[in-house]
Amino acid sequence: MSEAIVSFEDWTNWVLEPPYQAPALVGEQALSALASAERQTAIYLRRVHNSREITVINGPIRAIEEQVRRRHLLNQNSGPTARFGFVLGGPTRTGKTTVLQTFGKLFEQDLRTRHPERFINEGLERYTPVVYYSLPQAAGEKTISKGLADYLNVKHMPKENEHDITVKVLKELQRMRTEFLLIDEIQNLGRHGDSPAGRRAGQRANDYMKNLCNKTSATPFFAGTKVEESGLFNEFHGSRVTQTSGRFTLLKTRPYGVGNDAELKQWRELILALEKPLHLYKHQRGDLVKMAHYLHERTGGYVSTLSQLIREAAVLAIDSSNERIDRALLDTVEVDYLSTEAYSDFQRQAANATAKRAESAKQSRRRAG
Repeated sequence: MSEAIVSFEDWTNWVLEPPYQAPALVGEQALSALASAERQTAIYLRRVHNSREITVINGPIRAIEEQVRRRHLLNQNSGPTARFGFVLGGPTRTGKTTVLQTFGKLFEQDLRTRHPERFINEGLERYTPVVYYSLPQAAGEKTISKGLADYLNVKHMPKENEHDITVKVLKELQRMRTEFLLIDEIQNLGRHGDSPAGRRAGQRANDYMKNLCNKTSATPFFAGTKVEESGLFNEFHGSRVTQTSGRFTLLKTRPYGVGNDAELKQWRELILALEKPLHLYKHQRGDLVKMAHYLHERTGGYVSTLSQLIREAAVLAIDSSNERIDRALLDTVEVDYLSTEAYSDFQRQAANATAKRAESAKQSRRRAG
């Protein structure tokens, strides 16, 4: 699904989307025997296949999934008290949205497999175990209440206040028996500037989110960047201690490292998972793994950058008739600005270090001579 998820219907369509089935991809010898139109179609299908984004469910993601599921089980078997939740934080490009969405999708798919009877709508009943909503910029209480109402198809009048709309939203969440409330881009909560008025707006937005979590039985699972600085935890530099900071566990995503054997192993496994589905005539599985350190230098260990680099290189390998990905080809692929600048800095530092070593060796030879 390439469209953004902005409604309940979008989410359901994505959850029910059939698993990807690779088309019948033509081999190298068979390709040359095809007529021109058929050959172009076969090339097009391979380009599309190689450009497909892959979601890798690896060890770190599994660990997050298991921890969240355990907390959900505790919440489901607790009394009518505020639910304990999670906030997934970390730098941009480290896969937070992917983790949040993939977790919700797998959770609901598992329920649909084990309890299909729950999804048979009878009358107005609509079992909706997962609600996913992405906060817009500077999201205040009014924006959130109306946004959730629109997402859930809750009818409301244009002039209705946020309290009345929220009451309707909470009733709908209860009626739909929602088990997970997934809120993305949580750093946008109440971002109205650092003025006194802006901080008050942030506090009200935080109070709204706290009230939403208090009055629903769903387990809250949020994600965003710089979450430690968000109103969810520190009231935007205010003096009040937030209840949410005492109820939410902070989980972290980060770029992949290569500083030790364990980190390098995880990085190589990620590369291999992204390389495995590629369809190139002269590329051998494992060729990219051999360039693990180079790929880390190019991407900084960021998943989204690595994915873009490999996928675009795979398409370019077909277009250039090279049919394999090597370093020369990878060097021609441009990635995001941040990674490009970081790689340039790395190259300058490496060149300076090489020059210093050469100069040191030269001085040593002079002293010896």
